[in-house]
Amino acid sequence: MKYFLLGIKGAAMANIAALLKELDNEVSGVDIVEIFPTDTILEKNNILWTTFEKATLPEDLDILVYSAAHGGIKHPLVKQAIAKNIKTQHQAELLGEMLGKFTISLAVAGCHGKTTTSSLLSYALLQLGKDPSYMVGTSSFNEYEGSHLGNIEYFVVEADEYAMNPPEDKTPKFHCLKPTNAIITNIDFDHPDVFTDIEDTKNAFETFIKNVSSTNDAESLFICADDENAMQVAGRIKGKSVATYGLHEEAEYRVKSIHFDKFVTTFSLFFKEEFLGKFLSD
Repeated sequence: MKYFLLGIKGAAMANIAALLKELDNEVSGVDIVEIFPTDTILEKNNILWTTFEKATLPEDLDILVYSAAHGGIKHPLVKQAIAKNIKTQHQAELLGEMLGKFTISLAVAGCHGKTTTSSLLSYALLQLGKDPSYMVGTSSFNEYEGSHLGNIEYFVVEADEYAMNPPEDKTPKFHCLKPTNAIITNIDFDHPDVFTDIEDTKNAFETFIKNVSSTNDAESLFICADDENAMQVAGRIKGKSVATYGLHEEAEYRVKSIHFDKFVTTFSLFFKEEFLGKFLSD
């Protein structure tokens, strides 16, 4: 398949471009001339791009991928692709399709901390030797790039609550995702251009949670017990196995005895009253 990505140097788009290339697709795109942290991703994967001033749609193009950036669906290149009967697809829709290729898809949602948490989850799986596939909203973390095609067992993805194409289309992007498992870090009234109030935001997260497909005995949802809004939404959910985590005394997976010094952070982890171990990060 031949893909053309609008705004290819953005973190999410560049990481999607790299994944598409690793899946043996032909990938190119368009963006502005400025230096981006993602330039190294495109160079390493031999993904060519051009400027908006010089851009034309490639011959025999199969799919043009766009986001809300650069005018979204109103951009002249998107309109041109539609006029030529070339398939146009929002990046969230494409990401939703990708999830279906993996046995376990782990989506990290929350108004704050998505990139940090999804990066940490990907890093933990890498250190455990699981060789996960992942796509997070940063160009890199530690020594790893922001996306990687590993095996088909695990796929970690950052689930963005922002709208598909505001102001015309305020559908939250994470409604395109149907992961097997999800982490909810917090819920806040963070996008007044998309959501009317905190209840509207909570309703959007509730819809996302209902799209989580796993309903087996193992936990399919991990909710931060420290966040009141997230816990309120969790209380509405039926038919899902929910686990809670955090510092809160009622969290099932509870962190205690946190100690910071100049170079190292240590903490103890408990499941209910069972001590699971002492952890160290540096």
